[in-house]
Amino acid sequence: MKKIVALGAAAALIGGLFAAEPASNPSLVSFTGNASVEWGVDLDAGKTGFKNGTWTEFKIKLFDAGDKALTGDGVWAELVMKVDDDSSVGPNGFVDGGWLGGKNAYIDVAKLHFNNIYVGIKSGDTQTGELDFTTAIHSADPYFHPGRWLNNVGPSSFTQGIVAGYADDNMDIGVDFRSYENGQYTNAYAVAGEFKIKDSNSFAEGLSVGLGASYNLSDTYYKDSTTNTAAEKVENFAYTFGYKINDKETLFGAQHLLGYSASVGYKIKIDDKYWAKPQVGLTGLLATYKDTDNGVTVDASANTNTLAAGAIFAWGDTAAYGSTGGVYFFGDDARGFTPGVSAMVYVPLASTISAKATGNGQSASVKITSHDALKALIVPSFYTGDLVENLSAAVYSEIGLYDYRETQPTPTHSGNDWAVESYGQTTDGKNTMALAVAGGLKYDIKADDITITPKASFRYANTCYVQNKTNEVAPAKDQSLFKDLGEQKTETSGDRLGLYVGDFFNLEAGVDVAGLINNTTFYAHYKSANLLNSIDYSENKDAEGNSLKYYNVKLGTFNVGCKIAF
Repeated sequence: MKKIVALGAAAALIGGLFAAEPASNPSLVSFTGNASVEWGVDLDAGKTGFKNGTWTEFKIKLFDAGDKALTGDGVWAELVMKVDDDSSVGPNGFVDGGWLGGKNAYIDVAKLHFNNIYVGIKSGDTQTGELDFTTAIHSADPYFHPGRWLNNVGPSSFTQGIVAGYADDNMDIGVDFRSYENGQYTNAYAVAGEFKIKDSNSFAEGLSVGLGASYNLSDTYYKDSTTNTAAEKVENFAYTFGYKINDKETLFGAQHLLGYSASVGYKIKIDDKYWAKPQVGLTGLLATYKDTDNGVTVDASANTNTLAAGAIFAWGDTAAYGSTGGVYFFGDDARGFTPGVSAMVYVPLASTISAKATGNGQSASVKITSHDALKALIVPSFYTGDLVENLSAAVYSEIGLYDYRETQPTPTHSGNDWAVESYGQTTDGKNTMALAVAGGLKYDIKADDITITPKASFRYANTCYVQNKTNEVAPAKDQSLFKDLGEQKTETSGDRLGLYVGDFFNLEAGVDVAGLINNTTFYAHYKSANLLNSIDYSENKDAEGNSLKYYNVKLGTFNVGCKIAF
């Protein structure tokens, strides 16, 4: 067998096909810049002034994108080196005013092939479940994984080893066997298996299915050597694993950790332009622990799960990075867009833990059910794309459904069964729904060489959304649409000390006029702070009677300006 593999590799080396190889090709990709002058007024401070600005960016490409690959049939060895295609991404060679597009060069594939059976020899992982969803406006991690709603689960840091599997046009079955990454000789191993049906399959085109499981075979566990009685050990274990079970990092102290995942999606082609895609996915963790110490044996387990589901009705292809072309609240961040309308729901399911301890003539047991305050996060979004000529519009919302209680509860129990729950906070005891929504549009009005573009956008968030920090919940935590909403009054006394008493609303509106003079744009722009701000700063003055607070208060700023760009 060794000879067969060696001969296959040699044949591939001698007769391999080399296409689109990376090549040195220094060239100026782009050179852009602008200069502007702006005059404006701070409507809260009652002050005016000028502002000048300049900006330039150039991109120099050092290498052409491409790969160098060994190809073959039957029994052969594959090695693929790639150079990234995008010379503007990443900190490679950042210099004043621009980018040196050094690009990432790396080994992308290293496999031994036995027809459709393969053995991969690169480092990898023993986790499963990572799932990107197609939505009209992608939220989580917009720069790298614009649609990720479920993250990997399972034993982490087991990266060194191999993957073996079977792959064809319909499916991919792979099993990872790896050791712990902290040095080579660790005696610590983990295994993971994944089964995928590709959406390009021949028996049900558009259908994608994923199943996975991962498990660490070696003990890396939490050990309690500070207590002697069974009751103390159960209490200590319950505190460490149970009360914090929704923080999944605590589970990695378990003796053994099982991660599992399942997902299914189906892209339905309606015609050459319109299509739909429903998706659903589940990830879960099961931690187990068993140890005997100081004459007491503890046998325990903990389990937590997360569900995500959604659907999109679309009329265009996904743009991995980009903006809606100037709609204010969507224009600054690199973000994925798919022309269409979609809705997603993210559900952190209840977590459970059970533990039993015996020894020294004693026994104790406990079962804990942990409920998070957030019951579901619902995210609808909409983007026009080219549906209407010259019009660009987008709407994005996050809706959090919470259990509410005026004061945070302490754990309660009936016998050995405990309930650990958290509840949302708001000044309105009936308000269990956190709501935030952002929307914007722009429209190009063309007259000969002149283009007039009015645009406007808004953001709204209620107190329940801000008070419960819904924008910090995965997957919304990487979303920037609802940061820096402004200021709002909070309760200064009573049982609701520190809770917000008002909502938040921001407005932007303006108009650009281009074409009157070549390469020149004239503009007027209004940007508010929190227009619903109820804080009264009228009594907050210095010794000379000047207000001590006027920025980011309420009315905001209005500016007019001129920008020359090439």
